[in-house]
Parts: sequence; structure tokens; C-alpha cells
Amino acid sequence: MKLLLQHRILLGYIILIAVIGTMVAILVYERAQLGALEKRTVEIQQIQRDINAAHHRITTLATYGESVIAWTVDDYKKYKTYRFRADSLLQKLKSPCKEFVRPEQLDTLCLLLKQKEEHLHGIMQAVHRQDEADSLLLNSLPSVTRQATRTQTVTRKKKGLAGLFGKKETVQVPASPNALHSLNEQLISIQQERQEDLDDYTDSLRIRNKELNSRLYTLITALDEQTEKAFQQKQEELQSSYERSVMTVTGLVVSAILLLVFSYLKIHRDIRERADNKKTLEEHVEKLRRSVKENEELISNRHRIMQTITHELRTPLSVIIGYAEMAVNETDTTISQDYARKALLTSHRMISMLGTMLGYFRLDSGKEQINSVPFSLRSVSDTLQAEFTPLAGNKSLKLVVESEKDEVLFGDRERLMQVGDNLLSNAVKFTEAGSVTLKMYYGDGKLYLIVEDTGSGMSNEEQARIFNAFEQLPNAASQDGFGLGLSIVQRIVNMLQGTVAVESIKGKGTRFTVVLPMSIADDIPGQIAKTMPVYYSEASFSVIALDDNESLLSMMKEMFARNGVRCDTVSNISDLMEAIRNRDYDLLITDLKMPETSGYEVLELLRSFNVGKSKDMPVIVATASTGYSKEELTGMGFSGVLLKPFSMQELMETCTSCVTARMGTIKPDFSTLLSCGNEPVLLDKLIAATEEEMRAVKDAAERKDTEALRHWIHHLRSSWMILRTEAPLHKLQTLLTESVPEEEKIHEAVIEILETGDNIIRLANEERRKYNGHDNRS
Repeated sequence: MKLLLQHRILLGYIILIAVIGTMVAILVYERAQLGALEKRTVEIQQIQRDINAAHHRITTLATYGESVIAWTVDDYKKYKTYRFRADSLLQKLKSPCKEFVRPEQLDTLCLLLKQKEEHLHGIMQAVHRQDEADSLLLNSLPSVTRQATRTQTVTRKKKGLAGLFGKKETVQVPASPNALHSLNEQLISIQQERQEDLDDYTDSLRIRNKELNSRLYTLITALDEQTEKAFQQKQEELQSSYERSVMTVTGLVVSAILLLVFSYLKIHRDIRERADNKKTLEEHVEKLRRSVKENEELISNRHRIMQTITHELRTPLSVIIGYAEMAVNETDTTISQDYARKALLTSHRMISMLGTMLGYFRLDSGKEQINSVPFSLRSVSDTLQAEFTPLAGNKSLKLVVESEKDEVLFGDRERLMQVGDNLLSNAVKFTEAGSVTLKMYYGDGKLYLIVEDTGSGMSNEEQARIFNAFEQLPNAASQDGFGLGLSIVQRIVNMLQGTVAVESIKGKGTRFTVVLPMSIADDIPGQIAKTMPVYYSEASFSVIALDDNESLLSMMKEMFARNGVRCDTVSNISDLMEAIRNRDYDLLITDLKMPETSGYEVLELLRSFNVGKSKDMPVIVATASTGYSKEELTGMGFSGVLLKPFSMQELMETCTSCVTARMGTIKPDFSTLLSCGNEPVLLDKLIAATEEEMRAVKDAAERKDTEALRHWIHHLRSSWMILRTEAPLHKLQTLLTESVPEEEKIHEAVIEILETGDNIIRLANEERRKYNGHDNRS
């Protein structure tokens, strides 16, 4: 189903809106994807910041732990707070970083931090214990030292005999070093214990720090690599998303542009088609309007024609009927014969009127042909003068005929006479006083025929109507005729490729000027051959015609008789078969549609029976039907086709073309050539021209020059057709038109042409000898 233009435009807009909507949806989707990627990037960046913060806090813890020896309990609490914060941050990273590191790794790191804290606490305690030892040393050493350096005054007995008998002496006894030794041992014990604790804590802390640093490095490295990888992946996804968006949008834009261009071209084409269709429709409408107008004019003209014909024929018919009735009832033979004579004269006038009308219709339908012959210009003017002088004298008019020097022209004399006759007839008919003038002269390849009168003249409006068929002006109401005279003149002039012009002044007169292209009759045989119809001489072939219309049969018989061809006529099948049994005919003409049978059935009947020449006799079909073309009818088996109504020339041309194909070369007929007079000169020209042409044909055949042969076929056809000898030319022409001409057949056809040419020369010489006693060479 073909969409309307509005629907196509709507469909284009829908497609465009759909494309734009798809683009918007894709852009929204890509924007959402971009937002998600950006959000994920922010999350990764936050994770990166958290990782950096954790790293910073762990580093801070490590740095802060370096001063553990100087820690106080507050410092430890502060370290513990930092460690809790780092632990919290690491616990916070568990969920977002689970795709980067395992939670167990973070738990291990937290445990290591806690263990480090414990070891640092132990170191702090060990340091504090050392402080206690130092405090002990600080507090006890002075006392012990004083005790160790203090001298005790002791009163004792002297040793020996003195002691026994003497008095006691006062002795400075130094303090005992035992206390100092005890302190020293205690200090050494404390120092050793502290050193052992410090060594243990230091070793453990070193191991834990090493493991912690290793785990922390591994964790940080893994996190950095994973975040970098994640950043790179997201960057690639962003780039890919951007490229995909660009490609998608570009594709959609290009598609939209292509769709718009396609839609524009489609709509433009549809608009142009609509414009063309509208123009065509308008042309058809205009044609229909013209056709309706023409039909209306045709109906009006037909009505006028019928009225004119009825009116013009009613009077002579009434006269004929009246005289016939009176002749039947009249007993006096003399009076009865007078009635019959008057009825006959009226019948002849009626026949003349009908002949004029039929002649017009034949001219109007293009059935008439030009029949050019050599003629004397003076003979035409003299004939017209002799015909119209009495008619002009009857109305006391002066007929003036002016003709310059006599010329022998080559043209259709009968048509020229008809033009002059009609113009002079009108001039005499519509001129009441004054003169009628006929002027004829030749110059510059044209014949001028001028008819002037001093009649009533015509207005411009009347001048525009006078060439219309069946048109009668008011001043012609009392005149006989159908109003076809000037219409016939115009059509004859058009057929002869000339012009006719009218000049008229109301109340003063009218002038008609006819100009016809015409040549001087120099080469009479060639000119005759170009224009004369081709008919066969008497007894060249015989025809039998079958038709249910007796009038048509009579007309065909008369046409054949005028051309010396015997024609028998029958109106039914039985008479046809009887005639074929009794005589061999060269040709059958049958009507296509008859009451009892059809032309095709007649053809089948002839081919199925072996009666006379029925098997191979050419059959021409005559028809007025347009239901079949010529090609279809010849395809059925008919040798030729005659379309009714047909002219005598059409009849003879069709018949001769069919007969020529069977009869071959026919004896040359010089009658048409010699009818122009000056027979010896014409025969001498024919002999000389034919001898030269045969030499040229022979030379072309020897050179196998097909183009030259075609030229000579065309050249010879015009002259040989007038002699009824063109059959060999048709044969060679047919052979040359084949796609692959056969040289042997062409050679045979050329020989036949040469033999025909020799035959023409021989018979022309024989004919020439008949005139030897009448020319100067006798």
C-alpha cells in the first residue's frame, strides 16, 4: 500500500524523534554511568586517603614508640590512644578494602600493633624499674657510704700485758664495708634483672617491629597497587565509556543526518512526483476538457451536418420522387420521358453533391493520394476559363483570366483543377455585379493561383469560419451545396503542402491566394516514378472478391476495371467455391466479418480443400474493425490487409504487392510512361538510364558492396514501379535486410535484376522502333 505524502512526512518525524529520544536516553545512561564511575572514583580516593591516614598513624606510632625509654604513664596512655585510632581506621578499611586485601591481614596488623604496644609497655615498666633501682642507689648509697666511712671510737683494753694491767684505750675503729657490699650486690642484681628484661623486651620488640614493618609494607604496597590498579581500571572505564558515548552519539547523529537526507530526498521526490502527477493530471483534465469541447463541437457539427445534408438532399429527392410519380401515372410517352430526364438530371446533381461530400471525407481522413503528372499551366487556365465563362455570362459578370508564359509543370493537375473550380464557383456564385479574375503564374519553384471577385465580401469573423466544414454564411442560404467547397480547397492545399490565404473587405470583394510548391517537368520519367501509383497492366492478374455488401463489391470491380484487372464478385461461400472450381484466380479479397461466416473461416476452408489454386492463392482481408492489427491478421495467414474505407491506390498497391511475390518478373508496361507524350525522347532516356544503372549494379555486385546495392535498389524502385517490374528489387531488398545475408542468394537476385534490366532495354528498343517514322531520325 502506497503511503500518502503526509504519512511519509509524519513517519520521517517519528523516526527523527525516535532517534533523538534514543540519543537522549543514551546520553542519560552514559551520564549515569559516568556518575557511577566518578562516585566509585571518589570512594577509591577516600580509601586511598584512609590508607594514607592509616599509614601516617602507624608511622606516628612507630615514631612515638622510639621515645619509650622516656615514657611516662601519660605517654603510654597517649600512645595507646593513637594505637586505638589506628586500629579503628584499620577496622574501617576492612569493608571497602576487602577486594584489595583480606580482612585477616588487617586483623594481623592490628594484633601486631597491640603486641608492640604491650612490648613498649614492658620496656616502659623495665625503665621504670631501673628508675627505682636508681632511686634506691640514690637514696641508700649516701647512707651506706657514710656508714662505711664513719670511724667509731671504741674504748677497749690494750693488747697484751698492758691491756691486762692498763687502762682501757680509746680506739678509732673504721666502719664495716659489709653494708656497702650488700648494697653493691643488690644494685648488681637489680641491674642484671633490668638488663635481662630490657634485652627480652628489646629482642621481642625488634622481632615484632620487623614483622609489623613487613606486614605493614606488604599491606601498604598491596593497597597502593590495588588502588593504582583500581584508578587505572576506572580511568580506562571512563575513557572507554567516553569513547563509546562519542561513537554512539556520532553514529546516531550520522544516522539522523542520513535519515534526514533520505527523508528529504524521499519527500522531495514524492513532492516532485506529486507535482508531475498534478501536472499530468492537469494535462489530462485539460485534454479531457478539450476532448469534451471537441466532442460537443463534434456533436454540434454532426447535428449541423445532418441538418445540412438532410436539407440539401431533401429537395432533389423530392424532385426525383415527384417526377417519378408523375412518370408512372403519365400515359404520354414524350411527357413521361421528359419527367424521367429531369429526374435523371436531378439524380446526377444529387450524385455530384454526394461525391463532393465523400471527397471531403476522404480528404479529411487522409485517404486521398497525390497523383502527379506533367501538365501545361496554360491548359489548366484555358479549361477553367472555358468552364466558367458561360456561368459568369449568365450573371452578366466579366471573367478575366491572366496567365503568364506557359510552363510544363509536374504536379497533381486534377487537384489543381478542383481547387480552381471550387474558388471560381464560389466567386461566381456570390458576385452579383462586376468581375471575377483568375491569375495563374509560376516562379521560384511555386505555382500561384489567385481568384478575385467584386462580390459582397466578408467580415473578419466570417473569414475565420469559411474553411470550416459544412459552414454556410448567411449569403449562402439560398445557394445549393453542403458548404464544403472551401474546406475541400484547404485540405487539398494542405495535402499538396501549400498554403491558402484570404483577403476580403465587406461590400467590396474577396481575394483567395493559393501557393503550391511545384517543379518544372524536366525529368519526366523520374518524376512520374516518384509519385504515380503503381498498378498492373490489363490481364496481369485476376481477382475474386467476397463480401455481403453489393455496393462495395461493385466499387471494387469498377476500381479494378479502371486499372485493367479482371475482378469477379461473389456474396457467399458456395458461389466462391463454384467460381474457384471454374477459374484460376490469382487473388482473393474477403471481408473479415460477414453474417454467415468470417474471413478467417474462408481462409481455413480454402487451405483445407484442394480446389483450383485454393491451397496457395493469396488472400487479402478487408475490414473496418479496429479489433485486430495488421500484424495480427497477417499472423493468422492472410497475405495482406485492406482497412475500410480504402482508396483505389491502396487497393491496387495491396493487391500488386501480394501478386508480385508469386508471379515474379512481369513484362514491362510502358503505357503510363508514354501517356505524357514525346514518346521517342522518353524511351531514349529510359534506355540510356537503364544501361547505366545496370552497369552500376553489376559493378556493386562484383565488389560485394551491399551499401551500393541498397542505394541502387532505392534508386531503381521509383522508375521500375511505373514499369511494373519492381519484384526483383523487393527480393534483393529482403535478402539484404537479413542479419546474415547469403551471398549465393544475393548473387541470384542480382542476376535476376540484370536480366530484368536487359529485358526492359530490349522491349524499350522494340517500342522505340515503332516511332522511327515519326521522329527526325527516321
